[in-house]
Amino acid sequence: MLLEKLKSLLSDAASPYAAHTDRALELTCAALMYEVARSDFAVEPAEQDAIGQLLAVAFALSPEEVTEITAQAIAQADAATCLFGFTRTLNETASIEQKRKLLKMMWRVAMAEI
Repeated sequence: MLLEKLKSLLSDAASPYAAHTDRALELTCAALMYEVARSDFAVEPAEQDAIGQLLAVAFALSPEEVTEITAQAIAQADAATCLFGFTRTLNETASIEQKRKLLKMMWRVAMAEI
């Protein structure tokens, strides 16, 4: 009984990061790219532009969808105490190829301001 409550508590704690929706992978990728952008404690306009363009191309999103997803991702990343929820969603929903693509996108964000 105690173990079941603990499992329930842990599964509920992971859900705010990327609620199991159609957009879970997009939100997770956006949040992780924003974490890369914020790693130097400032998000530069070049990094914001790179994230928006990368999301639009990778997931065939409209500018409105990119704006909505990035706003949600930033809010979720701000509320997160660790990256576990994001990496868990990534591991549960993404293929190996999608994970490789995300790594490339994260490097592009990191290099955007150079």
